[in-house]
Amino acid sequence: AWVLRQRGERVAFVCRDLPGNLLEVIRAAGFEAFVLPSAEVSGSSEERDAAETLAVLGQAPLRVVVDHYGLGAAWERAARFAGVRSLVVIDDLARLHDCDVLVDVNLSAGAMGHERLVPPGCDLLLGPSFALLHPGFLVVRARTAARRDGHVHRVLVSFGGGEVGAPTRAVVEALADPRFAL
Repeated sequence: AWVLRQRGERVAFVCRDLPGNLLEVIRAAGFEAFVLPSAEVSGSSEERDAAETLAVLGQAPLRVVVDHYGLGAAWERAARFAGVRSLVVIDDLARLHDCDVLVDVNLSAGAMGHERLVPPGCDLLLGPSFALLHPGFLVVRARTAARRDGHVHRVLVSFGGGEVGAPTRAVVEALADPRFAL
């Protein structure tokens, strides 16, 4: 989102009105954010969700980036029907998509058979080198590259925007094991 905005593109987020959404964080970062009613209220299907999403945006944008496990090929076909010309999908599950670009940053992405699940001509951006990171990480990477000595001094543990079952705590406890002492 940061990079697209720096390139002069309009960037807007659309979120459902559900507990744990990141609307305030998105708005605090200076991005537009639109709210759809919770699915319990609207009884949303993928097709209806696509229609509601495009309705709050006012018109079909030229490009849409979708990052949602609950949305797939049906949503993408509905968005195309409504006039979206370019669909970028971020997904680490091997499932059907109707998109122009598929991004899967997992180490195993190349072995998941994505090419059989997307239309011909879809660009596949597979593997960690395609991770979508805030540009600030590039500054840190450049600064720390000169200090690399072959030993791990810090570990970043992140499971995305939400955690189910407190996995970060389990990882931190595992890393506290004396075998990982510096």
